[in-house]
Amino acid sequence: GSIEADIGRNPRDRKKMAVVKTGGKPATTHYEVLESYSFNRLVPAKRDTLQREDLAALVQCELETGRTHQIRVHMAHHNHALIGDPLYAPETAYKLRGSLGDSLPPSLYETLLGFKRQALHARALTLTHPVTKEVMEFESPIPDDFFTLLEQLRLLHL
Repeated sequence: GSIEADIGRNPRDRKKMAVVKTGGKPATTHYEVLESYSFNRLVPAKRDTLQREDLAALVQCELETGRTHQIRVHMAHHNHALIGDPLYAPETAYKLRGSLGDSLPPSLYETLLGFKRQALHARALTLTHPVTKEVMEFESPIPDDFFTLLEQLRLLHL
C-alpha cells in the first residue's frame, strides 16, 4: 500500500512531527508487509475464550520523500507504531506490562521490553550527492538486536 499524508510539526508537541491538514509538506511512503506476527490470547471477559491477537509485522518501506521521522509518523498515524519508539509509541511498554504481556512467551516479553531503540533499520539507502550529483548506494545488514527480535517474533508461529 501507500500512505500519502502531509507531515509538519505536531501542533500540541513541537518536539514531534505529525500528519497535519495544513502547513505540512507532502510525504509519500510505500509499504509492503513481509511477515505478520500474532498469537492466541485468553480473554477472560469473553468467558475465557481464545482470541487471535495481532502483535507486530515486518514491513518494508520505500520513501518517495524524505521528511523528518516520516516512517515513524506515517506508521503511527495508521496505528502501527514501531516497537521501541519512545516518541510515537510511548504506550507500548505500558501495554506490555498489562494483560497483553501476560499472554506472551516470557522470552518474547523480555525481548520486547528490553528493546531500547526503534525497531527501524535502513537495509539500503540510495541518494544523489548534493555537490557531485553522483548516485550513492549504501547497504547494511540487520543488526544483532533487531535479528533477535525477529527470531523471537517468528517463534509465535511454531
